[in-house]
Amino acid sequence: MPQSPVRRKWFHTLGPSELLSSSLSMLVVAALASAVYWSALGFGFFNDDPTGHFAWMEGLRPLEPFTTSAGLGFYRPLGFAAWKLLLALFGGYSPAGFHALPIALHAANAALLWILAFYATGRRPYAWAAALSFATFPLSYEAVAYVAATFHPLVVFWALVAVFLYHHARRTGSSSYYAGAYVALLCGLLSHENGVVIPFLLAGWEFLMQRERGLPELARQPLRWFFVAPVLFGLVWLSIPKNSGHGLQTAGNALRNALPFLQAYVYPLLPALRLKAANPWLLVGIALAAFAALYAVAHIARCRRLYWFAMGWFVLSSLPSIAILKPAYVYGSPRLFYLTSAGAGLLWGLPLLALARLTTGGTWRRLSLRGLQMLVALSILLPPIRFIRCELHFFEQTSQLVRQMAALASPVPPEREVVFVNVPFYFSSCPRYPSGCAKPYPIAPIGAVVIPPYAHVRDFLRVNGGPDRPAHTVTFPGYAPGWTTHGTAIDGPALRKYVQSTQVYVFDLARWSWFDLSSAW
Repeated sequence: MPQSPVRRKWFHTLGPSELLSSSLSMLVVAALASAVYWSALGFGFFNDDPTGHFAWMEGLRPLEPFTTSAGLGFYRPLGFAAWKLLLALFGGYSPAGFHALPIALHAANAALLWILAFYATGRRPYAWAAALSFATFPLSYEAVAYVAATFHPLVVFWALVAVFLYHHARRTGSSSYYAGAYVALLCGLLSHENGVVIPFLLAGWEFLMQRERGLPELARQPLRWFFVAPVLFGLVWLSIPKNSGHGLQTAGNALRNALPFLQAYVYPLLPALRLKAANPWLLVGIALAAFAALYAVAHIARCRRLYWFAMGWFVLSSLPSIAILKPAYVYGSPRLFYLTSAGAGLLWGLPLLALARLTTGGTWRRLSLRGLQMLVALSILLPPIRFIRCELHFFEQTSQLVRQMAALASPVPPEREVVFVNVPFYFSSCPRYPSGCAKPYPIAPIGAVVIPPYAHVRDFLRVNGGPDRPAHTVTFPGYAPGWTTHGTAIDGPALRKYVQSTQVYVFDLARWSWFDLSSAW
């Protein structure tokens, strides 16, 4: 009886030609993943970047992020350490340098997912489909294009490195590989709280690759030691000063939080279905149908264990957000789905794996099935790219806005305060997309946050190349902005007073331009 491709690869060693072709494939996958987000190298700093992260870390010594998170709602010291290194390396806030980090991580993650998918099946079409589905996953674009979300690609990088090194540790028995996998686990824990799922992913990899091993035998393997670190990390996490607004959610909130993750599971189907609103029962029905269909596909491909491994990855990475975060945060934070998207990529590569097993017989049959593989792959990959490009355009507009603010503040005399009127807190339309992005995914925020309510505009000026000087924002309803603005509301007399004593600029989102109110009055 022929061996399952899943079992066959566990102790398989790549030959020289196979190693070369696999390395080239990983490089191509990394390049394609980078190309999706290449425009982000030109973005500036916005949303949580200036005040929420940079201003906080500037007051700390290099190792202090490992001992305190006072003022933050999380403990992720490795990301802050990386930013401090970049700050020292570039001598300031280099937009391209800071944005290059998450893009490079995304490229590396896609390449690592390719090789793991290839180890699991020995099938290149599946490896390509899984890696590129992950690289173009539309609902986590924020994790790559937005500096403050670097924690998410960082934890996925360490999770994939841990699985990769653990695979080779089991293949060779090398203690060096085991040690490397454990270091990757520790780095994952220090990158993001979701690093606690890494030992479970390693257990899933054992389940996938070692068919004959039962739980008692696994409990005697080195795998058991990988569960010690998350427990110790939990104790450290509890002892670190922080202030979190999240906690264990009610059953109702948890069910609401589950809906965006169900959407992430069935995302390739949604552009064709064109759901106009988030109908929860319809989404649940579609998800259940997809569960059954993908399991049937896995049965045809003779890789049911791979299906359960991918499902385990998807579910485990979803549970922390579902159980702990507030629904408003989950629905408005696309970065939260980045770890989940690796499981989604592994799942939606299965149709190509099933078709690869059917490419036998005559020439015409093989060519037809290859063509069908290409059509399936394109139907999964192309619709998300259009959505991602639209969302990245909003980030580009946001970058343009904050850089304009920095440029406007530069020539104003130091003794004269700068006041910006009707600056967007959040906007979802612009001249190029007056109605926002097309919404093939019913639960997906459209647009971008410029300055969150808690942030200080002074921080936005200095990190985007402007002066470090007094400045603030106000809202004047008399100009009927029509968008969500940053700053307290003022009346006409207050605005006239500002014009007399400060430099006032008014933003017009419809024309995407600034008006010098002080010069006009």
